[in-house]
Amino acid sequence: MNQKKVWQVTAKLELNGLSSITSAEWQEIRDIAHSCVMRYGRTVYQAATLLSFINETVNVGNNSCAGNTSNVRSKSKGDVISLSPNPTTGKFRLEGITNKASVKVMNLEGMVLRIIETDGYQELDLTELNNGIYFIEIHDYETKESFVKKLIKV
Repeated sequence: MNQKKVWQVTAKLELNGLSSITSAEWQEIRDIAHSCVMRYGRTVYQAATLLSFINETVNVGNNSCAGNTSNVRSKSKGDVISLSPNPTTGKFRLEGITNKASVKVMNLEGMVLRIIETDGYQELDLTELNNGIYFIEIHDYETKESFVKKLIKV
C-alpha cells in the first residue's frame, strides 16, 4: 500500500504539478518517509525524496525501526549536503560530505543507475542519462545516516 501511494503521488506530481498534491497526501508521504527503512526499503527513500519538492529533507536513520524516531528529523533547505547546480545539464557537484559515504543515483522507480564511493567533494557526470528527475541517496558510513536529494536533469 505504501509503495502504491508513493507511485500515485509521483505520477500526479509529474502530470499535474506541485499544486495538485493535497495536504493529506503530503502527510501520508511524510508518514511513509518516517517508516522503518529495514521493512519498507526503497519506498521510504522515494517518499523522503518526494518531500524535497516542498523543501523538506528527511534523515532516514536505522533507529526508526524500533519505534524510536529520534534519528528521523526534518531539516531545512540549508542542509550541509548539497547538489550544485540543480537543475543540471549533466555535470554537478556533491558538496558537504565529510566522511566516507556511498552515493547512489536512482530513477523515479528507485532503480539504482550508479553507485559511487566517496570521502569528500565529488563531481558527477550524468550527461548520458535522459532528462528527468533523479534521486541521489548519500549514505554516511560513520553515522549510519542516509539522505536523499532530488536532482533535476534538463
